[in-house]
Amino acid sequence: MRKILTTVAILLFGITIFAQTTTKAFVANSFNGISAGGIYEIELIKAAAESVVVETDKEIMPYVEVKVVKGILTFNLDNDRMPSRLKHNMGPIKAKVTMKDELAMLSLSGASSFYTASVFSPKSFSAQISGASNAKGLNIVSETAVIKVSGASTLSIKGKAADGSYEFSGASVATINQDMEKLRIECSGATKLEFTGKAVSVDIECSGATYSKFNGECETMNAEISGASKFDAFGFKVNEMIIEVMGVSSAKIFVNKSIEAETSGGSSIVYKGSPVVKNIDISSVSSFRKAD
Repeated sequence: MRKILTTVAILLFGITIFAQTTTKAFVANSFNGISAGGIYEIELIKAAAESVVVETDKEIMPYVEVKVVKGILTFNLDNDRMPSRLKHNMGPIKAKVTMKDELAMLSLSGASSFYTASVFSPKSFSAQISGASNAKGLNIVSETAVIKVSGASTLSIKGKAADGSYEFSGASVATINQDMEKLRIECSGATKLEFTGKAVSVDIECSGATYSKFNGECETMNAEISGASKFDAFGFKVNEMIIEVMGVSSAKIFVNKSIEAETSGGSSIVYKGSPVVKNIDISSVSSFRKAD
């Protein structure tokens, strides 16, 4: 029994030593973008000055690389020098960042994560989220916004943009709460999208086995739904709509003034509102009807 207790004590001591964390401040000059890969957990705060503080295991810290490259704050690991035993036993690397400029670019890959509760107002904003990364809390007010989310990544964003172009693929999940003038969306794979907001015009293309839910309103919408996609927009009031649904996809829409619709395959369109049906092309096994 004594030997067992001694062995357990040694193991616990070893785990404690290995799990000891340390913090380090990195110098960060002016930047307006953030790029991170691997297992970084980043919290961003709008402030009067730039700062970066990283917290991680003391054995991992020597391999942490943080620097500003062409205005982008980059987070990397020196995997070439890092021993294999550390690579297979790493916990998250936490980074607390403050910045005074407007966030104009965000790039996340691997299993990195990002969170902010601050509002940023760049002229243009771009984001690329890939792997199994997640970005939460983004609140962006900009003229243009270009966002790509792929893999098993997640995104939540709110704010305003005059012109937005969003692309979602893989098994990504996106929650958008924004008012837009012009919005273009492409969804593919098994993505899940939830949009809430107002827009002047919306163009959306969904393929694969995507699921999209829209709430809000817009003047005009052009939608193309294919594959086995589901498009739920009963809560999104559109004045003028052109929609094409193919495959075994389904669409639920709310149209006030006019609608042009085309269905094929085993697809279906169910609509609310009292629009004028301008043009309609329904195949023999598909359906187009008003909601009960």
